[in-house]
Amino acid sequence: AFDAAIRDAEESARIPAAAVLARVMLALARAERAQATARRGGEPESDARAAIEAFDAVLAMAPDHAAALGGRAQALRLLASDCVRRGRPFAEPFARAVAAFDEAIQRAPGRLDARIDRTRTLNQWAQARVERGEDPKEQAERALAGVEDALRLAPEAPLLRDLRGMARTQRVRAALARGQDAAAEADA
Repeated sequence: AFDAAIRDAEESARIPAAAVLARVMLALARAERAQATARRGGEPESDARAAIEAFDAVLAMAPDHAAALGGRAQALRLLASDCVRRGRPFAEPFARAVAAFDEAIQRAPGRLDARIDRTRTLNQWAQARVERGEDPKEQAERALAGVEDALRLAPEAPLLRDLRGMARTQRVRAALARGQDAAAEADA
């Protein structure tokens, strides 16, 4: 099903008037295929990289395209998650994903979804560092600051309160990784 959707989008992308929308659809189809591959335990790297290239093509034509900015960041996060799963170095892929979410937020400051996804990405990065015996302080602090920023936009959003709890948990794990008093971090 993804192959047919990709072929259709590639055909539409050749038509100048429909190029941006078609390229967005192509990128989204590739990203969905990468996510489906990852959920099945497969190797999503080539599809995720193809999705990133397709999102980059959209952004070259329409630099502020919200779906392309968010989709590119999501595909980068998928690459980072795949690196964790395979035991590969993951700092650079996570840093690129966070930077992509930062760019999406900068270009569209009211986008709550980008803030939520950036916080999830930082929490995931922190957790991966803990699992490798590394100190996740930087990622934990950024996740907590990001969720507090998102709460200013949507103070009643329950999901944000859950994310804040996860960010605080990562901060406690960071303190433990440094051999510090975790109780002081939990209360902060």
